[in-house]
Amino acid sequence: MPKSLPRAAHVAASLFSLLKNRPQIGGAIVKDDKSAYWCADAIKALGREVFALPDLRADFGDDLRSYQSELIAFSEALGGFYASKREDKFLIAPIASILKPIPSPKLFETITLNFGDTIDITALQKRLIDWGYDMVDTIEQKGEASFRGEVIDIFCAPHENAIRILLDQTQIESIRYIDIATQKSEKTELESVAIRPALFAIEGEAGKRLRDLIASDESDAFIKDALGVGLWKLPALGLSVSFDEIADFCLAEELSQELDELYINHDNMPPRKSVEKLLVAPEIGAFKALLADDPKTLIEFHKTKQITIALAYETQLKANAIDLKNAPKNA
Repeated sequence: MPKSLPRAAHVAASLFSLLKNRPQIGGAIVKDDKSAYWCADAIKALGREVFALPDLRADFGDDLRSYQSELIAFSEALGGFYASKREDKFLIAPIASILKPIPSPKLFETITLNFGDTIDITALQKRLIDWGYDMVDTIEQKGEASFRGEVIDIFCAPHENAIRILLDQTQIESIRYIDIATQKSEKTELESVAIRPALFAIEGEAGKRLRDLIASDESDAFIKDALGVGLWKLPALGLSVSFDEIADFCLAEELSQELDELYINHDNMPPRKSVEKLLVAPEIGAFKALLADDPKTLIEFHKTKQITIALAYETQLKANAIDLKNAPKNA
């Protein structure tokens, strides 16, 4: 059977075409993870900094520990988007995710731990629990922390590796990255490390109110803590924002069917009209997704035409033996 491009590739081409003419758009709502993946590559080809939320399909009130990896990725992408100083930053969000309570930018502060600092171990552990970290014996994924005497392991965004902090009683005497597979520290010592919340940073009076709301939670969550139910409590604390407060969004594709399903089955969501009024990327634009077994031959065949190649990475050109000097590109 002949090969064909997935629907998501054509969605990405439509979005690319729209953004070429409307660069002020700062976010796109898509159907699912697949569309988000293809759209992210398309927008990177415009030279923009892209952050993509995962497809978080939990219903309001669900125990979010069942969605731990998606929830941690949700927080990491959102925190990165908030922290970016670039004016052309872009947020891609599956429709099921962007209609969840969105933590306010004020909830993404960081703490910095320096070599030689003296720390209160109990206070740090409590703070990380309030920030949504799961306390475990051995860390395996982002959003986990382990306190074992004078050894503290933390796996947090934006770091790609976990961090091990060694103490001499309460003073930091070593900060290193560790290999999750072997649980061994790397040789290079770090002077300091920034710790970002696993979910969100709520402290002080707001933290007390959050703990009270969690304690009185009547859901079926097995463990009632910030990780399990905290996200659902943010609106009651006034610490969530709507999607149109964080970026000028468009719809990368028609989502009427998805909206029908979401608004029948889910509660506590923004008004449907706030989504329906958004600009939809036209299906037919100036750029098209193209499946070519031999891109180099295709370009040479049309050498008399002006061709713009939109790719996220130059290595994709090199892999097809296309001369970077002669092949027009958009980057």
